[in-house]
Amino acid sequence: MRHRSSGSFSSSTVKGKAGKLVEAEKRETGRVGWDIYWLYLTSAFGPFFVVLVLVVQFLSQASSIGADFWLSHETSQTNFNATTFISFYVLLCAGSWVFSIIRAILMAYFSLNTTQRFYLTMLKSIFRAPMSFFDTTPTGRILTRVSIIFYHEF
Repeated sequence: MRHRSSGSFSSSTVKGKAGKLVEAEKRETGRVGWDIYWLYLTSAFGPFFVVLVLVVQFLSQASSIGADFWLSHETSQTNFNATTFISFYVLLCAGSWVFSIIRAILMAYFSLNTTQRFYLTMLKSIFRAPMSFFDTTPTGRILTRVSIIFYHEF
């Protein structure tokens, strides 16, 4: 009794030539382009969020440098008002602290949301891939690619 295969990949020849079911993986070499970085930065919230993070970073650094400058400037004088000195210094240090906390929260939220968006997009594309993709791509290659992305992002 002979069993006939009904699959689309049962034949080992394609138009008279021996075909390969699994092709070698192509890899790009060189540097990562700026368009990839921009895609990562803007994929979750758009360019507005990038500008917001940069403004908060600038304000944090400006407050920190301002506090250092104020301390240096006022202590170099022989006669200064201690109340004014302490008030401005505390205000600048508090501003630096507040902007640093806001920056840390924004970056954590941004990183988590962007990573989740990339990972869910990748999973959706795997789940919606045609069966021919799974026939021609080894499962180990898919798992390795997903686990590398998952490991580096989290």
